[in-house]
Amino acid sequence: MEKRKKIRRAFMLAFFIYIIINIFIFGLMKAYLNTNNIVSRNQLVMASIEQNSQKTEIEILGKNFSINKNQKSEKVVETVLYLLMPDKIRACTEIVIQCKNTFF
Repeated sequence: MEKRKKIRRAFMLAFFIYIIINIFIFGLMKAYLNTNNIVSRNQLVMASIEQNSQKTEIEILGKNFSINKNQKSEKVVETVLYLLMPDKIRACTEIVIQCKNTFF
């Protein structure tokens, strides 16, 4: 009995901390989105989607993704894999892409 109580207590504590962290992150993102950029005075957005007959453009926190409607499966897989990558690998990928664009 005592072991079950400890497990239940630990689970409830972990769940409570998870909820508090998510509320904190949501509040920070709302505050970030309500601020304005000092240079251009445009309101910042977390994500935006623009669609036309040829392609769909998705902007997530300043990163642009373009999905051609004729080649959906390849681009969708690339976009999803990029979004699911750990931050360290994504940072290395960004460095390589920036070096490639700058030097080549």
